[in-house]
Amino acid sequence: MSPIRRLMPILVVSLGVQGCAPTAASGPVVMRSGQTVFLQNAYWVQTPGPCTSLLKSVTGVDVIAGDKYVTLSLKPQIVRTWQCGNEVEGAVVLATAKRVQREIMVHLRYIVHYATENGPTTSEGARDVDIVPR
Repeated sequence: MSPIRRLMPILVVSLGVQGCAPTAASGPVVMRSGQTVFLQNAYWVQTPGPCTSLLKSVTGVDVIAGDKYVTLSLKPQIVRTWQCGNEVEGAVVLATAKRVQREIMVHLRYIVHYATENGPTTSEGARDVDIVPR
């Protein structure tokens, strides 16, 4: 397995293979109880070069911290890469806030799982999420 370097909120795998686009904002995501919001694009491309997709499918997403207050899901779709601007097959990572009685700040950490031409692999993501009651 290739060594992995952590870059918040994404992981970049060495040897030019990259997955999961960073989110546009670096601040916390603010959500109301029960609301679902976009967190980031998920894809796997080969760079440098023509920025071609190595993805067969995005197979899942696991919450490793913050699951008491947030659930994550994937919606398969064409996404735009931040490395080269190409549109490739991938998914969007969506976060849904659970019901809360008072405002709470959660440090959400998660792992996205991929099936690629080179075999299964993962990337890690993290975001601060501020959940407010309805």
